[in-house]
Amino acid sequence: MSPNGRDNPVSCVTIGAGETSYVANAVRKVDIAHSGQTVVEAMEQLKVEVRKARRDRETVLLVVHGFGASGVGGAIKAVLSTELPRLARQHGFKAYGYADKDRIPREQNVDARSLNQGSTLLIFRETQIAKDATQDFRPNFRNLRSKVRVRARRAP
Repeated sequence: MSPNGRDNPVSCVTIGAGETSYVANAVRKVDIAHSGQTVVEAMEQLKVEVRKARRDRETVLLVVHGFGASGVGGAIKAVLSTELPRLARQHGFKAYGYADKDRIPREQNVDARSLNQGSTLLIFRETQIAKDATQDFRPNFRNLRSKVRVRARRAP
């Protein structure tokens, strides 16, 4: 157990001017807004990171998109809100924003303080193995009946 009394140690990370994010060490954080990217570059980076998280079978990804200097959300956040539902369907995750922090599944062991108005938490669904691939091969002999009729020979 960690010094803060939890199973998952929590680290404090400063995001921007006066903003602090508490992120569980098991959660990978991706910042798509604070490196001077354009909106298009930020969306491309997000797509790459989501694919990487899916490939590496990560369950949680914290995306920092920034809130914008205007106080009503920045350009990256605006495009992210329209692009995220399509990415969620395509890659099998559910997105939780600041307003959704009370709805985060408890089994993820994610500290709700990790969310602020400039971040979104992506929780990936477990990949389901196709039922056909896991099923044992047990032939159904009713379907394997021969279509050939065998005629009995008459004795001459």
